[in-house]
Amino acid sequence: MKKNWNNILFIVLVASLLFLYGFANQRNQLKKVKYVDIQFAEVAEFYIQENDVYKLLIQSDETFQNLTKENVDLKVLENNLETNDMIKNAQVYLTVDGILGAEIEQRKPILRFLDGGFQYIDEDGLIMPTSSHYSARVPIAFGFDSKEAMQLFKLANAIHQDSFLQQQITSIHKNALGELYVEIRDADFKIDFGDLNNIELKLANFKAFFAKAKKDGRLMDYMKVDLQFGKQVVCTKK
Repeated sequence: MKKNWNNILFIVLVASLLFLYGFANQRNQLKKVKYVDIQFAEVAEFYIQENDVYKLLIQSDETFQNLTKENVDLKVLENNLETNDMIKNAQVYLTVDGILGAEIEQRKPILRFLDGGFQYIDEDGLIMPTSSHYSARVPIAFGFDSKEAMQLFKLANAIHQDSFLQQQITSIHKNALGELYVEIRDADFKIDFGDLNNIELKLANFKAFFAKAKKDGRLMDYMKVDLQFGKQVVCTKK
């Protein structure tokens, strides 16, 4: 009899806990969202503004004021954010005290090119539109179209991964014959790059040449530097 009584007490206790949990959860879901907290992940340049993110989350102030936790679909909100051309990834969450949070990771451009209008290539090799809020300080490519973006990405990414090349290379050009040449910041000579083969070798050769010419004080002595011949750098003086 005592054993049965203990079982009954246990069942009543579990049922009470479940009731209290359900009641508390229901009350929690009916709470209104207090405010929206938007955070950007490790970024110095803002290609999309906080107000733009807010509008993607909440369509109007009236909607925001009436929004309760139970009618917030976090997945839908994340999808809405990630449809924006400037956003790479978004995490949306709700806190127990009614804060709707959004953590935003922006796409990062590494090259700008002209194809009917300026566009970017981002760090994943995808085409990205320019922003009305901020212009990225990245090299500019002329003579390429969007169909060549992936080929151009190999060179752009190699430049982006090297702090010296990021600082020095300002533009990439392709002429009517399909030949590439590069312009740099600290000298006015033309750098013939040839095609997009052996990119790492050509850039390494350029860095070695630049370091030696700068050490010798001869950067301004040249009108052309040719990187097309394997390990050999061919220079033409003025």
